[in-house]
Amino acid sequence: QNWRAHVFRRAKEPRDLIVPCALREMEPPGGDPFAGAKSDFMSTFSRAGAAAQEADRSAYWSTKLHVVVSEGKNVAKDSGNDNSFYCRVAVDDEVVARTSTVWRSSSSPFFGEDFFLECRHNIQSLRLYVNNAATHDVLGVASFHRSMFEGPKALKGWFPLCKPTQQTEPHGEVLVSFLQSATATGLDHLTVTVGCARDIVPKDATTKVDPQVVILLDNEKQSTEKLKGSRYPRWDATFTFERAKLPPTCLIQLFDGGMLVGEAIASLEGLNQDIPQQDWHRLMPSAPALAKLAGAQGSLRVSIHFSKELILPFPCYSALVDLLEADCTDADGVWHGLPSILEELLVDPDFKYTDREQVARMLVRLLLLRHRSVDFLHIINGLEIAGCKEATSLFRGNTMASKCTDQFMKIVGLPYLHETLKPAIDLVFREKKNCEIDPYLLSRGKGGKSGGAGPDVGPQVKTLTGYLNMIFDSIFSSVERCPTVMRLVFKYLQEDARKNPSLSEDTAFTVVSGFLFLRFFAPAVLSPKLFGMREGLADAATSRTLTLLAKALMSVGNLGASIDSGKAEYMKPLYPVIKEHLPQLKTFIDALCGLDVIEESRIASKSHTASPTSGMVIQGEIGARVVYRDTSLLTKAMKKRWVTLTSRDIRISKNRVKSAGGGEDEVFPARQFSLVEKMEGGAVEKRHALMVVVEGIDTLVLGFGGRDELEVWLQALRRVSLAASGAASRRRPEAYYPFLPTKKSNTPCAKCHGSVVVDQFADSPPAEVWAHKLFATLLEGKPGLEAKYRLLREAGDLHPRKKATVEQLNHVLDDIHLAHLLHQDQ
Repeated sequence: QNWRAHVFRRAKEPRDLIVPCALREMEPPGGDPFAGAKSDFMSTFSRAGAAAQEADRSAYWSTKLHVVVSEGKNVAKDSGNDNSFYCRVAVDDEVVARTSTVWRSSSSPFFGEDFFLECRHNIQSLRLYVNNAATHDVLGVASFHRSMFEGPKALKGWFPLCKPTQQTEPHGEVLVSFLQSATATGLDHLTVTVGCARDIVPKDATTKVDPQVVILLDNEKQSTEKLKGSRYPRWDATFTFERAKLPPTCLIQLFDGGMLVGEAIASLEGLNQDIPQQDWHRLMPSAPALAKLAGAQGSLRVSIHFSKELILPFPCYSALVDLLEADCTDADGVWHGLPSILEELLVDPDFKYTDREQVARMLVRLLLLRHRSVDFLHIINGLEIAGCKEATSLFRGNTMASKCTDQFMKIVGLPYLHETLKPAIDLVFREKKNCEIDPYLLSRGKGGKSGGAGPDVGPQVKTLTGYLNMIFDSIFSSVERCPTVMRLVFKYLQEDARKNPSLSEDTAFTVVSGFLFLRFFAPAVLSPKLFGMREGLADAATSRTLTLLAKALMSVGNLGASIDSGKAEYMKPLYPVIKEHLPQLKTFIDALCGLDVIEESRIASKSHTASPTSGMVIQGEIGARVVYRDTSLLTKAMKKRWVTLTSRDIRISKNRVKSAGGGEDEVFPARQFSLVEKMEGGAVEKRHALMVVVEGIDTLVLGFGGRDELEVWLQALRRVSLAASGAASRRRPEAYYPFLPTKKSNTPCAKCHGSVVVDQFADSPPAEVWAHKLFATLLEGKPGLEAKYRLLREAGDLHPRKKATVEQLNHVLDDIHLAHLLHQDQ
C-alpha cells in the first residue's frame, strides 16, 4: 500500500501514470526508496504477480464492444414495395459485421442479433447502417461517438436514423499539435500546428478532394491553404492564439471546397506548459448536421456495452484453473465445488452476468486445455440422468449439463459438421429452388385463400426428399469421421441412460440424438452462416427450404415422435422419407457409441485439444498475386487462383485439384501475418482488393469481384491472424500501410484499421482470455456469495466441501485481483 501510494503521489498528471508501473524500475531524483523491493513484493504477496514476472508474454488490455441490434421503427417508408432490410455494423468507419436479412418486413423490421466485437484500445466511433436488401442502398445511419458508450453502463434505447449524406459521414483524421506557453505580459500563448490528414475519403474510392482545415478558438478562426486534388494532404501550417485564459476546448474543422466534411473537438485542459502535445483527431459529422437530419429515416433500438479489461498472462490464473479442474473431475466437486458456485451465481437475480451459454463455453474451453472435458461431461451428464424420472424432460431445460455438452460439440465437432453437411447445404444455396409445401403460405403468396384442395406441392416434395436423402446418407455414413472424444461422450450418455430404471429403452437413443440432431445438425442446417458453413446469408426461398429440412431432421432426432403429434400438418408429405430413415438412426447411434475398452483408454490417455489445428475456414477462386521483396506491385497482372484459408495458413493453388497440398502450392503461415488491410481503389487492377503482409517473407495481394466478398475474406483473415498470433497482435504498435503507387500518385501512408473481429464459437482466443473470463465472473459475484455463505456458515448449513472450496476460492481471487491492481499502473 505504501509503495502504491508513493506511485500515485509522484503522478502529478494522469499521463504520468504510464511511467511508474508495477514491473518497471523507477529512478526518481535522489534515488527510489523502493527500488529493488517491488519484485520482492510481487513474489512475496502475490502468487499471480510472481507468475506474471516469469511468464513469456506480457499483460495487455482487451477492448470489446457488445452491440445488440434489436429492431427498427418507421424505417424508410419511401423505400418502395420491397421492405426487406439488413443492418451493417461499422467500427471507426470500417464495416465489420452485418445482420441477417429481414425479408418482406414492415417498416419496423426486427433484427434481434448481437455482436461481440474485439477492437483496438483507441476505438473512436461506432455506426449502424440500415440497408435495403434489394438495392443495397443505405436507408439510414445511427452514429455513436466513444464518449457516448464508454461508461460502465450499457447505452440502450431508441436512436434516430439520419439520411446518409456527405455531411453525416465521418471522413478520416487530422494530425494537430498544441503547445501552450506564457507571454511576457502573463497571457496564455497557444501554438497550433496542423500537420496532415489521412483517410478523408473511403479507401475503395477513386475521387479526390480539395481539403482545407479551419481552427476555431472561441470566435477567432484561422485557416490553412486549400490544397487542390489531394487525398493525403500535408499543410504543416502553424497558427498562434493569445488569451488571458485558454478555453477548455478547440474546434477543428475540415472543408472540401467550402463544404464541411467533418469536425473534431480537441481538449486543451491537459496541456503542460512548454510541452507540445500531438494527436490524431478523428473527424466526425457536425452536431448541427446530425440534428437537422435526425429521425428523418426512422429510428433503431440498440444496446452498446463497452468493456476494457486487463488480461494477465495465463500462468497468473493457474491457481484458479487448478481449482476448476479439481472440482470438475469428481461428483462431489461438481455438486459442492466451483461448478455449483457458478450455477448459484447464474440463478441469482441480483447478479448481472447471467449468460449461461458463455459460462458453459468458458468452462469447456478451460477443461479442454487441461484435457479433462470428457471427464467433466461424463460426471455432470451422469448426475442429471440419474436424477431424471421422465424421459421427456431429460436435458430439455437450460441446465449447465446441456449447455456444456452443446458447447463441447460446437468446439470439437465443427470440422465433422462441415464435412457431413456442407455439400448438401451448398447444393441448396446453389439451386435456390422454391420448396414451400405449406398450403396456407402458398395460397397467401398467390393472393388466394387457404380453402379448397390446395396447390400441388409434388415438385417441392420431390426436391426436399432429394435433399433429405443426401443429408441422411451423409450422416449415417459418418461414424468414422466423428471425433473420437465426441463418440466417447455419447457412449457415456447412452450407458448412463440405460442404468436408470425409470427411463424407457428408447431413451438410450434419444439422449444421444437429442444432442446430435436437435442441438447440432438441425441448428446448423437452419443457420449455416452461424456454424461457418456459408459466408453469405440465405435469401427468402433458401431460408424457408433450410427451415423445412431442419424440421425433418428434428423429427428423425425425436424418433418420429412429432409425426403423431398433429402439429405442422403441412409436413405430412415428408413423413414417408422421415419414416424410411428412422430404423437407420438406432443403428447409427449404436455404431457411434460402439467404442471398445482399448479405444477408450487410448482416448483417455491422449491429449484432445479444443479444436482441430488446421480446419478449413474459407476457400474460393479469386484474384491473387504474390509480391516478393524489393519488387513492384505493378510488375505483373493479378491471376485467378484457388485460395484456401485454414486456421494455420493460406494456400494458393493454380486450380482446385491441386489445393490438397500439391508441390506447386504457395503456403503462407498465419502466425506470420503482420498486416491484413484493404487497399486503395485504383492501386491495382481490381477495385476491391486487400493485402496480407507476411512477416519476413512476401506480400500477398487478393482481388475480389465485389465489396461483400472482400469483407467476408477480410474478417476471416483477421480472425485466423488473431487466433494464430494470440495477444501479440493486440500489443502491436499502430501500423501504416502504403498507398500503393499508381501513375498519378506519390507514396503516402494511411493508418491501418484495428484487428476488429466478430467473436464466434469457432474462434480460438488465447487461453488467458478464457481464464480471465472465469476470474471476472467470480469476482463480480464474490460480494453476494460471501454474504450468502456467511449466513449458511452461521446456521451450520454449509457443506464441508463447499466451505473448503469457498475459502480457497477467496484466497485465489484476492491474489489474482492484487496482481491486476499492480499491473494497472503499466
